[in-house]
Amino acid sequence: MGVFEQLTKIETISLRSNNMDGSIQSNIANLSMLRTLSIGENELTGNIPVEISNMFALESLKLDQTRLSGTISESICALKSRSL
Repeated sequence: MGVFEQLTKIETISLRSNNMDGSIQSNIANLSMLRTLSIGENELTGNIPVEISNMFALESLKLDQTRLSGTISESICALKSRSL
């Protein structure tokens, strides 16, 4: 069982400017209660997982100043607060 499967009730993840690298795993979408995901200003690479667009509780997404790429879905663009 991965870490995201164990954190089902978490509402906020803020890891800005933490020198993180690697990619965002698609199983982040298992965080069904997540309202805020702030992981900008890191060395993240790869595609933005399409599964993020299925995170219906998500209100704020901050992915700015990363090396992420890919298509941004309309549902992500409609979030109340976003920095892509």
